[in-house]
Amino acid sequence: MSVRLRLAVLLGLLAVLFAATSCVSLSEAASRLFGYDTPLLEKEEERMLWRIRGYNSQGKKFTVYIQGTIHVGDERLYPLEKRVLKAFRASDRIVAELSASDLEKFSDELRERTTHSFSKAEGRVVTKNLSAEEKEKLRLILDQETIDFLTLLEPWCMILALCSSPQAQSELSADFSLDEYFAKFAKEENREILGLETLQEQLDSISCGTYDEQLVQLKEILDGIDAQKFKEEMNSAAKNLYEAYLSGDPKKLEELTSEDERNEKWAKRIQSYIEMGGTTFVYAGAAHWVGEKSVFAYLEEWGLVRQVSPTVVRRSSPTVVRLSSPTVVRQAAGSCAAGSQELLQDSGSK
Repeated sequence: MSVRLRLAVLLGLLAVLFAATSCVSLSEAASRLFGYDTPLLEKEEERMLWRIRGYNSQGKKFTVYIQGTIHVGDERLYPLEKRVLKAFRASDRIVAELSASDLEKFSDELRERTTHSFSKAEGRVVTKNLSAEEKEKLRLILDQETIDFLTLLEPWCMILALCSSPQAQSELSADFSLDEYFAKFAKEENREILGLETLQEQLDSISCGTYDEQLVQLKEILDGIDAQKFKEEMNSAAKNLYEAYLSGDPKKLEELTSEDERNEKWAKRIQSYIEMGGTTFVYAGAAHWVGEKSVFAYLEEWGLVRQVSPTVVRRSSPTVVRLSSPTVVRQAAGSCAAGSQELLQDSGSK
């Protein structure tokens, strides 16, 4: 046996011995034994569950579980794996897209923003800026009463209504949302839920841009769709996305999702939980954790994690546009319509 081969065998045996005596995995043992001190990112066997573990910059041991969720579904999502629930219960902190306190304020804050949107529109009417063809597409997707309400607001409300229309008729239901399941679970366990982003940040992502920029986005959406097939195609896309999620294959999910500009900010929040040490359980939309610009991709780019089994793959074809969370979209569109109706009633009573 050559000297080089003997050395390789010896190092391998040392790693196995270290793992056995330290109660850690073989990959972590090799990492710590040979100086690879970058925390490990591993895809777990459970559906859309990842784990980051290691030692932070202060030498504190930490574990961050990331459970990718989906905002609609059916009974096939349940029951959840026992290991997921065990990690949830054993965590020092629980983190969702929004904190529990922010989620409670969502409807009221959105209604207030809708009222403000009416003022910011400054009397402009969305439909007056649309072509005859674009207006006809609106009428095929939304009822006239809804259009009359939303046309007095900023265009982002009309965009949300377009997004929520097919989802309202989908076979998948927000009643099976994993996010809502974990929120109820945390409430039953009397646990606090922290947020990856603030309510203000999420509302800003919904209503971002100037009136003219929002109008351009609305026109691009209308120009790019076949109104006759819109609901059917959107329902089909939602079903394909759901089946990809159920398969538990991040690569399949990535092919059907698009990049989200919020991921970089979320990566910074994950970094802050790493620095706290202890165990953190994060649950948030699965699409944020796959792709070239995923939260994990940013963490890896910054040298904060090292993937044991790569979960970021290169895309060779265009991605499908991913809409906002159906729960958020439904609430937002509803608040837009309700808010505008109240404004119309107020103005009519004066």
